[in-house]
Amino acid sequence: MTEEEFWAVIAHGVLPLDDTYSFDLHYAKYLKALDALSDEELVEFATIHSLLVNKAETCDVSQAVFLVSNGCGDDDFAAFIAGVIAQGKNTYDAVLKDPEQALLKLPKAKLLTDSEDFQYAASALYSERTGADGIDLLPGNSFGINCVSADIAEYSEDLTILRTK
Repeated sequence: MTEEEFWAVIAHGVLPLDDTYSFDLHYAKYLKALDALSDEELVEFATIHSLLVNKAETCDVSQAVFLVSNGCGDDDFAAFIAGVIAQGKNTYDAVLKDPEQALLKLPKAKLLTDSEDFQYAASALYSERTGADGIDLLPGNSFGINCVSADIAEYSEDLTILRTK
């Protein structure tokens, strides 16, 4: 799965943060988009998702999330960024480019503090399908991989390895 394909899946599950926003409806739409993926694609999706969360782990983004959510720890930050990703590529890119302005302009951004389910959706669906205990994203790693400034293209070889398992 390429990053472009990843964002296409996300686009099928986006629900705007407006006055009619419902987390349950958004999550159901997101899961429906993920359910169309094969098990192999779920692993690739989860890997790219984790890389994008880690890429967002910068001081500027962290400070902006802190402002919008009135404070947050590491787990809260990852959940919040998972919510940002669930809002689509344009939202994610805007947050990376100018975190404070992007989050202050995002309607109801505080709702993203409760987005932990999006972070683990692919792994949960994979477990449900295969009976496995979640997804090991890269050999020897789980959801906490440390690649803050990683370029997703650098991991295409790892995705190829995962495909052959």
